[in-house]
Amino acid sequence: MTHRYTFVFSIILTLSACGQQTSSANNTVNSCEGCKAYEEYGDKRLTSVDTLPDFDKNGPHILLTGTVFQYDRKTPAEDVILYIYHTNREGIYPKTGNEKGHAKRHGYLRGWVKTNERGDYAFYTFRPGAYPS
Repeated sequence: MTHRYTFVFSIILTLSACGQQTSSANNTVNSCEGCKAYEEYGDKRLTSVDTLPDFDKNGPHILLTGTVFQYDRKTPAEDVILYIYHTNREGIYPKTGNEKGHAKRHGYLRGWVKTNERGDYAFYTFRPGAYPS
């Protein structure tokens, strides 16, 4: 059970580092796969709280919260966009069939928040299932 929660946390922590790049004379390497998925929220007005799709249809429910700080590790970071996605209860990234962008891989169980003035965020979702394999 603990590893499922760790999985959700690892997605947020990985994507919070997006945009960091290493350069060399001949190439530039992005630090994470799928980093631009955080930009796919479209016309949605982001707040510091989001509820992922199918929350009301699945359980057990979880509330994932946290605070983002600036590099000094003391000052709250306002207006940071966090992106989360996870599997359904069967361990699959479900799709509706008309996905675009990163939803083709991540499925529709995803959400976005923008940290408030205290750097806080919250996601309401359900516990994802483990990968079938």
